[in-house]
Amino acid sequence: MGELPQMGLVIALALVAAYLFALAAHLQRRGSQEVMAGARTSVQESAGAKHLLQGLPANRTWQWGVLANFGAFGFQAAALAVGTVATVQPLIATQLLFVLALASLQRHRWPAVRDGLSAVAVCGGIALLLSTEGRMGLAGHPDRPRIILTLVCVLGVIVVLVAVSRRSPSWLAGMLLGTGTGLFQAMSAGFMKLALRDYAHRGLADMLTDWPLYAVPISVLGGVVLGQLAFASGTLPPAVAAMSVTNPVASLAFALFAFEVFPREPLLLAQIAASAVIIAVGIIGLATADSTREYLTE
Repeated sequence: MGELPQMGLVIALALVAAYLFALAAHLQRRGSQEVMAGARTSVQESAGAKHLLQGLPANRTWQWGVLANFGAFGFQAAALAVGTVATVQPLIATQLLFVLALASLQRHRWPAVRDGLSAVAVCGGIALLLSTEGRMGLAGHPDRPRIILTLVCVLGVIVVLVAVSRRSPSWLAGMLLGTGTGLFQAMSAGFMKLALRDYAHRGLADMLTDWPLYAVPISVLGGVVLGQLAFASGTLPPAVAAMSVTNPVASLAFALFAFEVFPREPLLLAQIAASAVIIAVGIIGLATADSTREYLTE
């Protein structure tokens, strides 16, 4: 497959995954609200978190959200099979563009100028990042010791985020839990890519005996649990913004750190940094838009 058709396939698969992730977030948010309706405790308390996690599996809306999530992970895995983590994960962050489009369609009105500019920023940042494809040096061999060191550090950060969120106001708790969710999502994408690489280079038997394959469901489960707690925190925009920004940024950092060849060209590094900032600004704008907030909290 040629370079351009392959890139087109990666973009198409990642965008379908992004749409399904957006749909899943909406359904899971509604399911969390239904479970917590009338509850006397918040999810920041142990009793409230237990009530939420016990009630979600029986909630039909949440179940549909889980199915949408499975579909999203399937398309994400297909995209990662032919593309790099650094390319796929920023495209996954476009899920907020689909939220904005769905909200505008549902209300039969065009997005506000501010929301449109945020969408343009996300698209422009992703286009800038995709233009670095092939120059980032991600074709080297994964450095397993570095990956394990990164995993230990990230898990430590997540533990701290969860601990601090239990003693924080709802808006900050949602942001902290959303950040933890984004870190789990980035790790799951990285592990998925490593497992697929095992299969492509060494075959099914080696993939089944290597740890990245089994780290995928664990990191996905961690992201689902923290995501539900973030959705039920009561303040959605900070949670969604933190989740959506952390995922692509952490994925890019993971991809750059995990491979033996690291880009050192100043112009390339500046381009990568600029694209990350532009995408983050656009995502924050979309996550805090009135139409996005109204749609996600219905």
